Amino acid sequence: MSDDSGSVGECACDDCGSDYEVGDDRFPVAEVGQSEAMMPPPALRPSAGGSCNTGPKGVMADYRAAQLKMRAARFQKEAEFERLLERMAVGDPVDFVPESGDVQPNVVSGDADDDDNAELEAIRRRRLNQLKSNLPVFGKLAEVTPRNFISFVEDVDKRTVVLIAMYKPEVRGCARLNLSLAALAKKFTRVRFGRMVISDAVPGFDSAGLPALVAYRGGERTHSFVPLTGWTGEHYTDRDLVLLLCRQKLLSEESLASAGYDDDVSDSNSNNDS
Repeated sequence: MSDDSGSVGECACDDCGSDYEVGDDRFPVAEVGQSEAMMPPPALRPSAGGSCNTGPKGVMADYRAAQLKMRAARFQKEAEFERLLERMAVGDPVDFVPESGDVQPNVVSGDADDDDNAELEAIRRRRLNQLKSNLPVFGKLAEVTPRNFISFVEDVDKRTVVLIAMYKPEVRGCARLNLSLAALAKKFTRVRFGRMVISDAVPGFDSAGLPALVAYRGGERTHSFVPLTGWTGEHYTDRDLVLLLCRQKLLSEESLASAGYDDDVSDSNSNNDS
């Protein structure tokens, strides 16, 4: 079922427990849930009179050719590793397998293998830092209207999570959600936070479905919490909301650490495992 451009679309979750029907739109609940690598030179071929790799010079030539081949394989491995990081960063499946499966690991000593692992780890960290630095920064709760709704959701990096509170000013729970999102927007600056008066977009929307929180990524709706209190309870704190968003993979654990919530999330995970 496709969405109208000005309305909230169909949830991508499979485990929705109940739906709120608004005209032709539905508000289901959230899911619980190369550069080209250096290639080795062509192998040296035997001449008509025998192998051309004879004597000390020939041995050295063979050694250099083997070293070049090892370097080429390592460069290929590094390039594929960076591609994997990029695909993970934009939400592609993490079980992605590089296309060129014929690259074999280098047979080297243990020390050399440790050096390669350290180098790949350094590449991973540099690339992740680069990807993070390219993400936009927001830092406030913005007002969204039917006129700017589509641009607010779509005109942003496709890795960015967009969270929009659907509210009515006269509903007490909506005021509480807006205050929480305004506080979280200052801490989670890589997330785009907004709020929209639901009656402006969907006249006649039942207040029983409020406050509502809807999440988007890459222009597509991923989660709908309608009403939000179905997940948090009537009396919730900013921490409760953060834990919910973390469990739904809308906030990364790395961002939680910088916002000062990492201990809370660790405690929550421990409680869930017990």
